[in-house]
Amino acid sequence: MTENTKLKYPNMRDELIDCLEALSDHEYQRAAWVRGELPPGIDFDDMNETLHFLYDDTRLSENSDHYIGVFLRNREETAAVDKLVDAIEAFFQKYNTEMTDGEYIEKPEWQSVLASAKAACELIREQPLEASSSTKENVKP
Repeated sequence: MTENTKLKYPNMRDELIDCLEALSDHEYQRAAWVRGELPPGIDFDDMNETLHFLYDDTRLSENSDHYIGVFLRNREETAAVDKLVDAIEAFFQKYNTEMTDGEYIEKPEWQSVLASAKAACELIREQPLEASSSTKENVKP
């Protein structure tokens, strides 16, 4: 950990972790995204929904450094997110956006997305929130 930044929107960090967990778990992807077998409390999930957080809700894919102090702690975390985004973008450059989730996740290059998501998730999870920042807000920067 290179900084100990108090986060403005810690609930968004939780959302990011959920996104990273989904992107790093091939078995979850097969169950939820392909077969529609969702965990209790989740009404819908697919690849698009998961990627939506990185690309549309937050625009992490465009400027992750902007989110230091918002829901990322430091440059180490942004670098991990950037590596994941690079893997996703390389994947879709090769395969476009015309296939089903099931077809995508079985491509050999998907392993790069899985590995990058897992590394980012592990890094971000090892830097937990302070107890004082557990207030739930659903505000986007």
